[in-house]
Amino acid sequence: MVFLYIIDLIDKDFASLQTKIYIIIALYIVAFFAVFLDFLSGVHKARKHKDLISSSGYRRSVDKAVKYVNLMACFTLIDIVLSLFNTVTVPFATIVVVVIVCAIEIKSIWERYDEKEKVRDAAKTLSVVLKNKKDLAKLLEALSQTENEKNKEKQTNKNEIS
Repeated sequence: MVFLYIIDLIDKDFASLQTKIYIIIALYIVAFFAVFLDFLSGVHKARKHKDLISSSGYRRSVDKAVKYVNLMACFTLIDIVLSLFNTVTVPFATIVVVVIVCAIEIKSIWERYDEKEKVRDAAKTLSVVLKNKKDLAKLLEALSQTENEKNKEKQTNKNEIS
């Protein structure tokens, strides 16, 4: 089966086009299923650790799914363009991106919960630091001055002892 979407439309071979569309839909379903399994895993881990399950976690999952759909749609377009040149017989680019998405989701499912929490905590800390960067600059300046004063005092003490 040659994957020529446009040619099928021109030739009015709707049965072949329908089969090709079903293959693409199946690939998208596989990717969505991987995202859904990761979502369920995250909810399960949060419940297990008695963490608050909030809408922000749900939003992250939806945002991730939307990004994946956009990425897969771009690669599906690449497959369509490649099919015009009779270079592919299967939606190779879409298959590759779906395999990558599934690999990412599998890794996410198997990641340890406490490691993800450490990353989230570090991100929150960095966010606070960036919001208060003027205060941080003042603090670093004060620490630097204090360190300089200590070094001068040590140097003075060494000179007095010598």
